[in-house]
Amino acid sequence: LCNWHAAEAIKKRLIKEGYLKDVRDDLVDKIWRWIKSPTMVELATNRQGLVDDLRLKDRDYITSYYRPKERQFIKVYTRQYPNLGRKVFKTIAPLITHEAINLILREWNIAKWWYEDYLDGKEGAPKGSYYRKECDLPLQYGLPCACWLFEIVEQDTPIPRSLIHPRWLFEVPELVTGWEMSVDPSISMEEDGYIAMSQDEDSSDGGDTGESDDRDS
Repeated sequence: LCNWHAAEAIKKRLIKEGYLKDVRDDLVDKIWRWIKSPTMVELATNRQGLVDDLRLKDRDYITSYYRPKERQFIKVYTRQYPNLGRKVFKTIAPLITHEAINLILREWNIAKWWYEDYLDGKEGAPKGSYYRKECDLPLQYGLPCACWLFEIVEQDTPIPRSLIHPRWLFEVPELVTGWEMSVDPSISMEEDGYIAMSQDEDSSDGGDTGESDDRDS
């Protein structure tokens, strides 16, 4: 979800609900003021200013639907994401939490150093999958360590979402099973290794890293 798509979706909602054009124009200004909020204080003020000008029945659309998604498109959050312009992060940056990006970024820098050592022919330089043993980040958090990222550095490709446990997604699937960290090129970006379960299936096996979900709400 990007800021443009969020704004367009809300504008379409205003049209559908019959807001007059002059009222819509004023609300669109407030929508963009909210989206471009540079601080948390201004975010709260701008969000409330928008909500107050909506009809009562439409306020929930912002407070219940879009407020939980603000980390994806509000400036005060998105500007904090490190190096989002990098090709390697382009497929995951809009989808996962700031905390996850920071954890991955540290490992990414290590993987780059390893790759530089490998190119320089330094003794003991790692070579990909040999090092995928018992690193803490994949085992405890379901995020790729430098061992996994070494291959991404070597191939100069974006980090696939199949390396990220779904707990780190902004929109977490309700039930997931069978997830395994992989860089399998046969997995499409639509599938990403996530196997959705029906509501009546048992979710106790697979898809759990053994850690409580301490992501920011």
